[in-house]
Amino acid sequence: MRFRFPLILALVAAVPCAIASHAGAKSPRRPANLHQAVSISHEADHMVSWVMLSNSYVELDETRLRAVLDQAFPGEFVPQRDDASFVVEGPVAGVQFLVQSRVTGAAGVFMLNTVPGPYTRFSDFTKFIADQTVRKKAQTQRSWLSIDLMSKHSNSTEADAYRFIGRALAKLAPRDATYLVHPTRRVVIAFDEDVRRRLERGEQVP
Repeated sequence: MRFRFPLILALVAAVPCAIASHAGAKSPRRPANLHQAVSISHEADHMVSWVMLSNSYVELDETRLRAVLDQAFPGEFVPQRDDASFVVEGPVAGVQFLVQSRVTGAAGVFMLNTVPGPYTRFSDFTKFIADQTVRKKAQTQRSWLSIDLMSKHSNSTEADAYRFIGRALAKLAPRDATYLVHPTRRVVIAFDEDVRRRLERGEQVP
């Protein structure tokens, strides 16, 4: 397994202006969120996204990601077709992937980030966790994977986006996944098998 901590720095270096702007506007009422700046998918401090925390790093390439998404949405991603759903590598090789989903009821354009490093380097979300045990456990997680809505299709909704994000995360999350974190709503949910099944069925979690 190859760990790409230098690529985390590449993510940061790629968006210095966005990060500076975000830091200047930081409010004590929500987490400082570098992920929000890196994603460039936010609008008015609102993101349609979930972040999955784990100790295991989910290492992906286009072929593997396409295969996993086809498990979540059979027949939609394999074989790849430019006029249908597809996966391409994003700005940071091996870390970011652009996903176009044309799945009925789960459509949109998404950015997937899989990062071999703690999410606390990107967000101060743990400051808002009241339970000390949960906070400490969240702080120790060594990897994170997020799926962010970049653009809705003309006939799609945020509910459709969350349906895609949830079903994809249910397949991508490793066995030691611990929490789902919403990057702008300060919501932290224990990632257990019940949550995995709910996501797999396309249900929204709080």
